[in-house]
Formats: sequence, structure tokens, C-alpha cells
Amino acid sequence: MRAMIVDDEAPARSELRYLLEETGRIDGIMEASSAREAVERLMDGKVDVMFLDIQMPKTSGMQLAEALHKLKNPPAIVFVTAYSEYALDAFGVDAVDYLMKPMEPERLAQALDKVQGRMKPEEPQSHSAVERIPVVKSGRKVLVPIDQIRYIEAKDDYSCIYTDVDRFLSTISLAK
Repeated sequence: MRAMIVDDEAPARSELRYLLEETGRIDGIMEASSAREAVERLMDGKVDVMFLDIQMPKTSGMQLAEALHKLKNPPAIVFVTAYSEYALDAFGVDAVDYLMKPMEPERLAQALDKVQGRMKPEEPQSHSAVERIPVVKSGRKVLVPIDQIRYIEAKDDYSCIYTDVDRFLSTISLAK
């Protein structure tokens, strides 16, 4: 999981970085001291979760979260702040969690659990479950191993399957 910490206070970023590294669950951590810098860094690479402070100069963390919420694939948002009065607003921008400073490691672990639960699992490399295709050859059904097939030609309601040494007819569909 890749994370970005957005906080205008360097000591707060440093503390959160330390806590995140201690979890052993974060592959990479970027830091930004403003919403503008966060957007610039977001363009440099994918971020799975963004830890946002709310009170920042110029653009607040809440404003940044509202903008990110409009993206097609926004990062998960976890607010990290000393202000409890914005909690309700945070969930209006689909925040995963709202952590209060100073943060307890156990509470951070719970937030990471929530983020992981919300992340879409990466699609595993799909390997075909089909190893052989049933075909007709001289009126009998034969199973042709897929690794022997060189190409398939579609014709009307059947297919011609070609191997290096033969040609077969098939009327089955492997579409899911």
C-alpha cells in the first residue's frame, strides 16, 4: 500500500511517517506540506491512501478531499487532525477514517484495516482454466490441447481450429 501524508507541520508529518513505517504495511510514503504540493505529488505516482490534516493554509484538507472525491479512482482518505468538529463533514467526502492527534498506534492500525478493506483487490493474472478444447474430427469428438492451437478462424456458427498438423471444427463457445 502506498501512502501520502499531507500536513503543513513537519513534526506532524515526521511522527505519522514513523508510525506508518512501524506498521510494516506501507510500501512507500510521500509527503506534502500543502494541498497544492499533494496534487503535484499525486501526479508523480499512484497513492492508495492519503492521510490529510484539515487545518492548512490556503487550501484545507477538507477542500482537497472534496476535489479528490471527484476523481475516477481517488485514493482512500484518512483525516488526521486535532479538531473533532470536522468529523461529520469528513464522512461527507467518503473518508475512510478520522484520527485524532496525538494518534495511538492501535488506532492507526484500525484505520489501515479499513483502508485495506475498501481497496479493490488487484486482479490476479488470469490463467485459462481450459486446457483442452473439444472438437470434431472425422465425426468423432477429440480434445485438442490449447498449447497446440496456432490460430482459430470463425465461420458462421462454428470455428476452424488449426494446429501445426491438422484442422478441426468446433461449435462450442468459451465465452464467459
